[in-house]
Amino acid sequence: MAQSNNIKKRMFEGEEPVRDQAGAENKDQEKIEVTFEFCDLNPIDYHAIKHLISQLFRIARPKSSTNLAPTSNPTPPSKAALKPVLEDLDVGELADLVLSDQKEWVGCTVKCDEEDPDPYAFISVLDLKAYQDKKSILTLTNYLTSALASSNPSPAQADELLKVLKESLQPEGSGIGLVLSERLINVPVYIMPQLFTQLGNEIKHAQSKNAPGFNFDRLLIPSRVFTLSPNQDSSQDVNPTFDSNTSTNNNVQKPKKNKTDANLNPDDPDQVGLYHPEDQIISQVELFIVPLISLERKALKKRDRRSYTLDY
Repeated sequence: MAQSNNIKKRMFEGEEPVRDQAGAENKDQEKIEVTFEFCDLNPIDYHAIKHLISQLFRIARPKSSTNLAPTSNPTPPSKAALKPVLEDLDVGELADLVLSDQKEWVGCTVKCDEEDPDPYAFISVLDLKAYQDKKSILTLTNYLTSALASSNPSPAQADELLKVLKESLQPEGSGIGLVLSERLINVPVYIMPQLFTQLGNEIKHAQSKNAPGFNFDRLLIPSRVFTLSPNQDSSQDVNPTFDSNTSTNNNVQKPKKNKTDANLNPDDPDQVGLYHPEDQIISQVELFIVPLISLERKALKKRDRRSYTLDY
């Protein structure tokens, strides 16, 4: 990986609809062309990456405790308030690990131009076994093992994933790479397949050079999920999904609107759905997918509820 700051790894041109002051799409106006650049990880992105990590690992809270005063100007990630996360999870340390020496091998951010101070998305991977003495990694692994072990009745996939997780973290274990990836909601989804493809190529290159911190043969991917509140209609539109029949000029799938019930598992009593459409693609090739629903989240029966799952 190049060491220069803000190297243009890859560029995508997207279109964003022009919206009026009320936020509604104005079809009579021309669309705005937006060029997205894949840039090297840079220490100046610390606060933005810290915020995006807190967004990835956010836990459900009553709306009254998280509502902020409405604003017409979006807050950049580096200045936004951190999301509520697991107790004792040091998201600052996770951001430091992402920006450590391994950034010379893997990971990138997505920006609109070189002069843009804040990334709109990022991706990287951390070797859980190599960093298991770090407080943030220890908090995550302890939470995962306790959550998987406390399933009652315990799903077969949770049992198997718990076994693999424990064995992989042993000194003689094969190791697991924790993929950290998050984006702002207005970032076009069609850049995500290329982002994951690039990460995979960088991991292979780092392993071929025997770079430290890449001794793993499995990936653990935390993903945000959602459930429906009792008063919510499952037929409503949610995040766009991928349409395999259409493509952009960059040969990347364009997103299309999807219905909520299409993202839900009909066999799941908790009706857990994948929050990001890119996770739908990941779920097609994963070995395990285990929704981790906190007790606090289950108690929010009449509130909007979000948590995260683990794709493996």
